[in-house]
Amino acid sequence: MTDNSTAVSVINHMGTSHSHSCNSMAKKIWEWCIERNIWLSVAHILGKDNFVADFESRRNQKEAEWMLSKAFLQDALNELSFMPEIDLFASRINNQFTKYVSYKPDPSALAIDAFTLDWSKLMFYAFSPFSVFPAVLSKIVADEAMGVCILPDWHTQGWYPKAIQMLVKERVILKARKDLLSLSSHAKEVHSLWNKLTLMVCLLSGTA
Repeated sequence: MTDNSTAVSVINHMGTSHSHSCNSMAKKIWEWCIERNIWLSVAHILGKDNFVADFESRRNQKEAEWMLSKAFLQDALNELSFMPEIDLFASRINNQFTKYVSYKPDPSALAIDAFTLDWSKLMFYAFSPFSVFPAVLSKIVADEAMGVCILPDWHTQGWYPKAIQMLVKERVILKARKDLLSLSSHAKEVHSLWNKLTLMVCLLSGTA
């Protein structure tokens, strides 16, 4: 049986979450168990099987979890000759790249809230909620950044001309089809706008 100081030292070197509050709580739990001669074992449960623990985080979040087909995205990136390193608007169940930024606390995310980062230092991919497209374009210009954005081909939107002016290369058009977007948590569900939603894969620059 190790003493408390040794056990806590082991905890601190076993790997950590990006959340300081989660780290602090885990440390308190370990200390409480050690004082009572209780030992814990940890097992990983795949997200798709972890229905009970993830129920609240998944409930009513479907509209924010749609993701572009990985195959179509990869083909588009190859055509643009650009490979992003980080997904700016994602979660642990729909991230396209290993590094991602979440819109809410997420222990696996590199950071929370993409708008707090300096995009000029990132090779990014952004498929943001439709409501923040203007803010995304403004951020790219403000940071003089360059990255790939997924935008709907909506000519009448106020942000559309600005996006076209920021193009570095010819956009890749993805025609509307049922399997263009998917939900990891609801594999059989089809997006309500699937037959009207033509998407553009755009390599944009704030200095274009």
